[in-house]
Amino acid sequence: MVFGQHDGPLPWHDSRVPTGMPIVRALMILALCTLPHVAEAQAWADAFQSGDYQKAAVLLQPLASDMGSRDPAPARHLAMLYAQGLGVARDPIVACALAQASELAAHMADASNIVRYEAGLKESEQFVREHCDYLPEQDRLSASLSIGCFAFGMPEETLRIGRQTVLLGHGGIRLVDTPPEQLMGCPQVVARVRQLTIAPPPDAAPGVSARHFVELLAWRGGENPLDSSRRYTLIWQIYELRAGKLGIAGEEELYSITTWPQSGLAPAFDARFSVEMIRSGHVRWRIEGAPPKRGWFMLPDEGSR
Repeated sequence: MVFGQHDGPLPWHDSRVPTGMPIVRALMILALCTLPHVAEAQAWADAFQSGDYQKAAVLLQPLASDMGSRDPAPARHLAMLYAQGLGVARDPIVACALAQASELAAHMADASNIVRYEAGLKESEQFVREHCDYLPEQDRLSASLSIGCFAFGMPEETLRIGRQTVLLGHGGIRLVDTPPEQLMGCPQVVARVRQLTIAPPPDAAPGVSARHFVELLAWRGGENPLDSSRRYTLIWQIYELRAGKLGIAGEEELYSITTWPQSGLAPAFDARFSVEMIRSGHVRWRIEGAPPKRGWFMLPDEGSR
């Protein structure tokens, strides 16, 4: 499959959303002509124009995530990629969030030329309408909660755990009857999210049963306190479903890097990770490394069950 080639309109297509690559490239070229620092955009622009959308997305993600930027172009073009699934998995919620981020950048742009500035604001407002207005209300709310915490790669899924329905997505990890909320910790890139059911050992005490968790591994942006350089930390979060309620059971910072993180996990990660239940029903986890990390998911007190 060649990205950008379709036999017809996409099934989700709304007439206000640009889908033809001639339109996308025309918008891109128009935007590049107005950029104050064309050289900074050259790498992702070259990848975009050559059809290497995956490379363009990787280059655009850190630029679009800079909420102090005065340049709307990175967020706008990344929104186009997510809206159409070009080089990335199609994600209309992220596309809407990026469109809104591009509008914020347009408001912070150089206003010395008032005519150009007002034209840029008008164009940004129209871009937001094209990428957000057709979404259901709950998805628009999820997009607004995701601005600056884009969680690139977060799946939109529904899990059935026992009698409960758990929603995963940009609107949080939550039960089906609860409203969307911002993902805890403002993740930038999601490495993995999955259900974990931990079964009791053969010698479990009477009454001990399986425990149900949702695991999220994601990269969070921040600054190194020593030199203020940018760093990204892999966060491991565990949510537990118990007694009909879903809540955070634990969070651990695993390790940090100084470059924008790639999607997925290192091949050796799962070989270093273990989680098991002991006979009392408590769950212990361990991550081998230097130094190793370990901990417990304790059972709640009887009065809180």
